[in-house]
Amino acid sequence: MPGARRARGPLALAVVLGAATAGADPAPPTVSAADLAGKTELALRDRGDGVALARALAALPEAASLVTLDLGNTKLGDDGARALAESPHLCALESLRLDGDGIGPAGVRALFSSRHLPRLVAIDLSGNPVGDAGAKAIAGTAMAARLRSLKLGFAQIDAAGVRALTATRFDQLVELSLADNQFGLTGVRQLAAAARMPKLATLVLDGNNLDDAAIPAIAGARPFGHLASLSLASNRIASRGVTALAGARGLAGLVALDLSYNSFDDDGAAALAAGKALAHLERVNITGSSVTDAGGAALRARFGAGVTGP
Repeated sequence: MPGARRARGPLALAVVLGAATAGADPAPPTVSAADLAGKTELALRDRGDGVALARALAALPEAASLVTLDLGNTKLGDDGARALAESPHLCALESLRLDGDGIGPAGVRALFSSRHLPRLVAIDLSGNPVGDAGAKAIAGTAMAARLRSLKLGFAQIDAAGVRALTATRFDQLVELSLADNQFGLTGVRQLAAAARMPKLATLVLDGNNLDDAAIPAIAGARPFGHLASLSLASNRIASRGVTALAGARGLAGLVALDLSYNSFDDDGAAALAAGKALAHLERVNITGSSVTDAGGAALRARFGAGVTGP
């Protein structure tokens, strides 16, 4: 059904320790040196002991080998985030996933101001109550300037938070997700007009209450000129908006475009299939749209197996 919400699938995990299962006893609130021996990647997801877990992990010298750490959905909270930020043993960490952990502005501030995470270049704070205050805590920090991936989906960020983010330089940022924040046209216009992200290649704006009026701002934005992947899923984009996208020469580098769960129909599909501005486009997702089999066939005539849906 057009406009319906799409499910978010879990990411594959490299190492999973103590994951909670139905009927199982709660995982012990500690992690040992033996658990970390020789590991560069560690995932301890879906537990309810996040604060104790973070404190135990932060105290272990063996954590110095970790490059990737996933503590998503562990009820970490601000106290757990602060424990990680203050640990002298996580200095090699490059990627940190803390989605769904109940981290607010205070926890965000602790992480982004930490002197103990000098190599961190990817952080996922999706599903946390980051809010506009948390976005302001990110702005202007040394970490922000070196980040390559920042995920702030479903983080309660409004237009004021977007404005705070655009006030800082993200010189190395390649991937940005601001999905499911509902900041609408005002937020997108701020992002498009002021964002300083010269290397941005992947942008996710799913679920932000965007309609056709948002497309000119996106299509003509200088910060988006290097995009290879753009996701606008679960918005309110109709065929007029898709037609504008199809003619967007400012997005000529796009390789992947996700328009799933929007309301456009065969007219939009035809414009996308015939458009020449997006010369490098290879993959298009039209799942959950109003495109019929005929419109899908027109797209497949151009993009072949690169079409997902309708």
